Amino acid sequence: RINDKLKLAYPGLSRGVIKKEGPNVNGVYNQDISPNSILIEVGGYENKIDEVYNTINVLGEIIGEIINEKI
Repeated sequence: RINDKLKLAYPGLSRGVIKKEGPNVNGVYNQDISPNSILIEVGGYENKIDEVYNTINVLGEIIGEIINEKI
């Protein structure tokens, strides 16, 4: 749902949901400890810190909208 809302509100911001698969990769990470957790990676080596902060602000808005929908 987060990715879908990001794509609508900010086209091109998200690279989508990428599942880790392949030889010697089980796709199990810390977020698998709880059924209500997710792993979100923001930015990369090519991004400036202000770009990462801007993305975090947008991501916070979208997550807030989703949380408020359930209340």
